[in-house]
Amino acid sequence: MTEEKAKELFEKWRKILHLEEWDIRFKWKVRARDMNLSDSVGCTTFNNISKQAIIQMLDPVDFENDLFQYDYEKTLVHELLHLKFADLDDSGDPLRDKLTHQMINDLARAFMDAVRG
Repeated sequence: MTEEKAKELFEKWRKILHLEEWDIRFKWKVRARDMNLSDSVGCTTFNNISKQAIIQMLDPVDFENDLFQYDYEKTLVHELLHLKFADLDDSGDPLRDKLTHQMINDLARAFMDAVRG
């Protein structure tokens, strides 16, 4: 993944998901040791009141999984969807947060299936 391609995908999905009102700092290639959330391929930190966010994407060189390949675009969509669900995310209720995260993941997969055929 090149920086140009990563930024192109970011802008594409930002527009599709209508997130233009968010001030997003996009970090396209972050080493595992520098991620805000350990053991993660993507991380979104946000303030839904000010609509400011930081999205970190794991550097593919740090992806370690024998069962699955790193799907950069799906991960990016997943992280952007956290902003669409910002008012539901991190509620403090573990069950609600788990269900919200599962819904975000399901939607990211559905978007990928739709776009890729």
